[in-house]
Amino acid sequence: MLNLFKNASLGVAIGYPDLLSVAGTSLNQTGRALECLSIVIGIYLLLSLLAATVAARLERRQYRNAP
Repeated sequence: MLNLFKNASLGVAIGYPDLLSVAGTSLNQTGRALECLSIVIGIYLLLSLLAATVAARLERRQYRNAP
């Protein structure tokens, strides 16, 4: 479920290019590659963990209500 959630075309089309654009602009202006990449990785990790949490809750609710 997590892979389906993370690979959804709508999420990639909306968020990923914007995130990389902001990181690229910041990198060009500051020259701090490690910090910019760390922020991008942190945001991606946070979104992945949030997606995993939502998926786990939905699965738990589905199994609890199953006949």
